[in-house]
Amino acid sequence: MGLLKKVIIGAALFGAYKYVTNKDKLTGRSVLDDIKDNAPKWVEKVKNLKTY
Repeated sequence: MGLLKKVIIGAALFGAYKYVTNKDKLTGRSVLDDIKDNAPKWVEKVKNLKTY
């Protein structure tokens, strides 16, 4: 049972990795590229919320 659970979790992680790193056909960008570009904006928003 433990081996089956590890195989299922590994397959799910592999699928998530493939989804995040898959390039879009139209723009040539991946979800990971968008996250990298927007991360500084999100950090600033969180810092602003922390001050309230």
